[in-house]
Amino acid sequence: MKNLSFVLLMVVAASFGITNTACSDSPVAPTPVDTTDTTGGGGEDPIVNGFKIGFDQYDLTIEKAKTYGVYNTAADRTYIYVSGNDGKNGDADFDFEFPGNMIGTFTNQGGGSVMFSCGTGTVGDIKREEFSSDAGLFTVEVTEYNAVGDVIKGTFSGKVKKGTNTYDVSKGYFEVERLADE
Repeated sequence: MKNLSFVLLMVVAASFGITNTACSDSPVAPTPVDTTDTTGGGGEDPIVNGFKIGFDQYDLTIEKAKTYGVYNTAADRTYIYVSGNDGKNGDADFDFEFPGNMIGTFTNQGGGSVMFSCGTGTVGDIKREEFSSDAGLFTVEVTEYNAVGDVIKGTFSGKVKKGTNTYDVSKGYFEVERLADE
């Protein structure tokens, strides 16, 4: 009886193996790889700017028309504007201003004049949240400040406020095209 059970088990196992293996003499064509460029930028990597607010990291693929830096000669200030979309967290934007047109570290404390604001969510949507640097120390470090047509680049971090609540902004980074002076 044990031998019969063993034989039946072997027959079932053999038939299972035969019906579930795909052996064929005809070659299988490889799956083609899609090499289509969907970025619209001719193969260029998209410019990414970003920041972390609270627990949410926004790595923004920018909207080129809404992302730039400009120096205002009359005010002797540089204005940075960034708008884009994070594939996971959605739309976000930030802007800030700092004195002059050179590299350096700028703060809003001790007579400093950095002004920062950011928003998460789609502009005009009821779920949009907006924050400003009124809450305390905010620092912008400009690591590159190049000629018109090139880039202004750097990092930022600090505290922002929404209503009565304070939030940390960290891991902020920017790279924007410098437009002609105003």
